[in-house]
Amino acid sequence: MTNNSLLYHENGLNSELIKMIKNMLQNPCMIGLFVTELCNKHEKHQEQLKMINK
Repeated sequence: MTNNSLLYHENGLNSELIKMIKNMLQNPCMIGLFVTELCNKHEKHQEQLKMINK
């Protein structure tokens, strides 16, 4: 019962992220870790953008 549209590699969605999502669906505790991970990546990305824009 997998939704194939989830497997499309759009907007930087890679197999690593898909694996994380599948794990999350099986283990709700993973959601907190996943959100934390996303926030960290977002902050790093914002810092990189600031450096580029200087």
